[in-house]
Amino acid sequence: MEFTGERFVPNSTASIETEIEHLQRYYSILDIVRNGVILDAACGEGYGVNLMADHAKFVFGIDIDTETIEHALSTYEKNNVEFLNASVTDIPLKDHSVDIVVSFETIEHIGEHEQHLFLKEITRVLKKSGILIISTPNKLVYSDQSHYQNPFHVKEFYQEEFENFLSGYFKYVDLFYQKAQINYVINCFDNQLLEILPSSETYNPSGKYFIAICGNKPNKQNISSIILDENHQYEDLLAQLIQIQHIAEKRDQKIKKLQLELEEKNKLLNQLTKKE
Repeated sequence: MEFTGERFVPNSTASIETEIEHLQRYYSILDIVRNGVILDAACGEGYGVNLMADHAKFVFGIDIDTETIEHALSTYEKNNVEFLNASVTDIPLKDHSVDIVVSFETIEHIGEHEQHLFLKEITRVLKKSGILIISTPNKLVYSDQSHYQNPFHVKEFYQEEFENFLSGYFKYVDLFYQKAQINYVINCFDNQLLEILPSSETYNPSGKYFIAICGNKPNKQNISSIILDENHQYEDLLAQLIQIQHIAEKRDQKIKKLQLELEEKNKLLNQLTKKE
């Protein structure tokens, strides 16, 4: 299945950063979905459904795109999985039949009216004790600060706006952020244990994406996680920057040398002109 930018496709031309962002969201919730009946709303090509199916009792995956669902049906075959071609504003499941609804990077793809219809459908299919786990880009970071407009996004959210929107449907909303950042690690070779230490009193928690856990009972779930840079993206980028810096320094030296030569030639030309 081809990666177009609208839906993430594993093992495609998507960047390493995009792949990590998408997979981390699912890996961070695997303990939460354990033994539950799960709905992945706008599941895309099904990689998330496949991951959750190894932990959940049953996973439904719905997507509005027929080709995407056909791909999922032919790619991920498990006894506790069902893929359905359907819209998030008209979910083909019974009332109060799902323990957890998961929807990553979906809600920004539909308009404001449809967003409310989507949340109403979520609250309809969720059990009274059920929870919603939902992510969306932080408009301030994703769009405003980067001066970027994703052509597939219809309605993005700022932080307070997103929290207020979700609070209209759920009593409790716990908000997490997701971003890529440089980390300095001390770790044991035998036991991979990490403790997060504060680096600055002025550290401002914010990120490129929001992930919210919503319910009508107090949430006790923690999805905080770190993915270590096994692909050495930072080191590779740093090496590229150093190489570019060296090239720029050599260029500047050459330009300076040429300028001096030009000045000397101009002086000589002026002297010859005066003699004439």
